[in-house]
Amino acid sequence: MFTPVSGYLDQDWNPVQLEINRRIKARMAEDRQLNWQVAFQRVMASDPSLAGKNWDAFQVELSRRVKELIAKNNALDYRAAMQAVMNDDSNFSHDYGTARVMALPSPGVVEGPGVNQSADVNAEMLPLVKDKIAASDGRTSYGEALRLVLSERPDLARRYKNTL
Repeated sequence: MFTPVSGYLDQDWNPVQLEINRRIKARMAEDRQLNWQVAFQRVMASDPSLAGKNWDAFQVELSRRVKELIAKNNALDYRAAMQAVMNDDSNFSHDYGTARVMALPSPGVVEGPGVNQSADVNAEMLPLVKDKIAASDGRTSYGEALRLVLSERPDLARRYKNTL
């Protein structure tokens, strides 16, 4: 079962994530055999626009936090304030990176009837990567966790490579 690393599931400031969570819970209630990862994959596959909307919500929240910090300390420029926001809230920083990865367009995506293989691979990888980070109590970077997942799952690594 997927264990969230940070507040990704509890982003009360993020209406998109709250909607994703609501849909995941509904899917899991409909089919008690589903775990969080599979329900998440199905929700994201059923509405690919959610990844972009979630990224947009993070952008808005980051901007709000940066402006708030600059208002408190006029000596900070935007870059320094953004760095401080990311350093001050590692959960936000991690989830920001995750939302960014999920929203990135993937070149070479193979489309089938209603199937986006790149989105499927990303949706399958994300919980595994987050599990690796959680197992290390947040000491493992996203990139290192991704490398570990891909080295442990050659099938996933092949599918991931095919989407690039």
